[in-house]
Amino acid sequence: MKHRKNAILLTMVGAVWAIQGLAHTRLSPATAEENQARHATYTTFANITHGCGENPVIGHILFMPDQTDSIVETSSDGGQTWVAYNGPVSDFIDAGGFIRVIKNRDTFDTQQLISDSLGNPIGYWAAGGELPPRNWVASMPFRIQAVVFKAEGCAKSITFMPAIADVCQVTSPADFNYDTVDFWVKAVPGVDPASVDAKYFGDCTHSCDSPATFKVTRGESNPLLASCGQGVDVRIYPSMRQLEENFKAYWNNQQIWPAP
Repeated sequence: MKHRKNAILLTMVGAVWAIQGLAHTRLSPATAEENQARHATYTTFANITHGCGENPVIGHILFMPDQTDSIVETSSDGGQTWVAYNGPVSDFIDAGGFIRVIKNRDTFDTQQLISDSLGNPIGYWAAGGELPPRNWVASMPFRIQAVVFKAEGCAKSITFMPAIADVCQVTSPADFNYDTVDFWVKAVPGVDPASVDAKYFGDCTHSCDSPATFKVTRGESNPLLASCGQGVDVRIYPSMRQLEENFKAYWNNQQIWPAP
């Protein structure tokens, strides 16, 4: 019994060290397999591991690419190089990728759903609490609607890159910086990192162009067509239009972040 308790303790300590060793907000688990079952979902957690400099995290926003004008890229060399795909997300996905929020008040008292223009749930924001700037971890649970690959599509994997902000001070976009907000966002191609349009890409002293990922691999019951050869890896992330639209939090129809 003593050896078993020691083994459990070591496992717990190792898990804590592993989480604290993460420098960025990431999803865990971050991988899954295609699931064609009706109403199937994947449960994951957004793990917030630190504040902004010396400031605690007082709010958190996460949203998935809405699949409307999302940026789609493909790779045929295992992710070493990516090229733009000039077609819709639906060329690769039959269903899935939206979310279900799990009600949780471990860190923040208030949560609100973020939906796209069609009413699809794509994300959430949470506030009314705080995470100290270091040595603590907040885990925000949610579910992702199971992904069904397009049968005639050539994707062997699809990686979703949600946009995430850990807010430490309520400011206007002009005052976004290392001390006020951490962004975990894939930079949009063609946007000058020094321009005002790059405000959501993160402070490059720490977090710029550093998104979390959730990778879904094609299931054995839905094999690639012979014409696809080895297939391609696909990644999907929010467009500039979506970042501008969804990086906002409202309460009683009033925008509370960013400050007007």
